[in-house]
Amino acid sequence: MHSSGTTVHHRTGFTLVELMIVLAILAGLAALAWPTYQNAVQRSRRADAVSALTEIVQAQERWRANNPGYQEVLTDLPGTRTVSHDGHYSLTLVDGSVSGSSYTARATVRNGSPQQSDVTCNAMQIAAAAGNLTYSSTATGGATNPTPDPCWAR
Repeated sequence: MHSSGTTVHHRTGFTLVELMIVLAILAGLAALAWPTYQNAVQRSRRADAVSALTEIVQAQERWRANNPGYQEVLTDLPGTRTVSHDGHYSLTLVDGSVSGSSYTARATVRNGSPQQSDVTCNAMQIAAAAGNLTYSSTATGGATNPTPDPCWAR
């Protein structure tokens, strides 16, 4: 016969140490994943510049089909805008680049946009010359990116 004056308690749940270990593991995983996530978001915002620059190229070609040269003033070019659709980039035609057979369209990260943290691709541009398109970009500070250009996904 078992006589007992004490009762046995079975504990359930987690101890504080176990919870801290799990939190430390989760924090480590988040620290590894965050930069990758930020990079993916920046690359996806670059699509805003690509789309806007493509619209300028198409509008310039429509203009050129009916005129002897390309349009020199972006705001006079039908179907174009000076700010990209999502508002991350300012759009311009590079001064002095427009002629009868060439032009350069540029998308530059706007002040206040979260895209300003993308130091690799501060400005993206398309240069059209004699029917050929050239894609390039510059990093923050104005340094031209190497070939193949990291800002233009192929």
